[in-house]
Amino acid sequence: MQHSSKIHVTFILFIATLTVVPLTGQAQNVWVEEPDGETEIGLDFRIPAFGNDFEDVQGIAFANYLYSNIVLGNNTTLQLDLPLSHYSNGGGEANFGIGNPYVGVQFGAPNAATKFDLGVRLPLLRNFERAHFSGIATENYTRGAFIPKATTIVSNIHYRYNRKSGLGFRIGGGPEAFFPSGGSGEVLLKSYIQLLYRTGNTTIGSGLNGRWYATASGGDFSDQSNFNFGLLGSHDFGSISAGAYLEVPIDNNLGTPIDYMLGLNLSFEL
Repeated sequence: MQHSSKIHVTFILFIATLTVVPLTGQAQNVWVEEPDGETEIGLDFRIPAFGNDFEDVQGIAFANYLYSNIVLGNNTTLQLDLPLSHYSNGGGEANFGIGNPYVGVQFGAPNAATKFDLGVRLPLLRNFERAHFSGIATENYTRGAFIPKATTIVSNIHYRYNRKSGLGFRIGGGPEAFFPSGGSGEVLLKSYIQLLYRTGNTTIGSGLNGRWYATASGGDFSDQSNFNFGLLGSHDFGSISAGAYLEVPIDNNLGTPIDYMLGLNLSFEL
């Protein structure tokens, strides 16, 4: 009965988050196509496929980010997100978990080639639950959304080049400082590169992303880093945009628990 009550309370919070003013910016997911400058609210839904070494995860496991990008001016966008996750072992044990929300600002005009992000993931998550493991497993690029009592300072730079033919590329990354309560801070460096093609309102692409723990002791670069290959596709229907992506780890240096991750994205222009 207590478990059922927790699910009902979490579900109410979930619905409230969707219906109140856009509470929730994108969790710096480079596989989700950038908005064209409109204020939007959306959902980034991630489904991890766990490897054979994680047989305990046999039911439904996913993470999702409720987000919004709120245009404040010609060169400034407020970005917010609220991470949620779910875990089930297939034997009746299941729960939802709420992670650390993100608040940040992106600097750059909607059509600018270069944009900058600066933000913080607030340490509102107090205790780790099994549901949060699903969220951690999907954080192959960033870190901190599902770590209890941890503050994360996020910064990014993005550069995009488009040709009239529809071909283009996107490259970026930046440092992310992670401060767990009662522990020493860490700095990881993120990077990504993507080849994109746009025809009409449809965009497809592929690329690589990765992270390196710059402050980790012991081991060389390959021991403290991981990289992932990804495919993405999205279509702009006007006031609604939808997309999908597939992310596959290409190494297991950091003990990546998943074989691949499928992502689905849906956003609404406000």
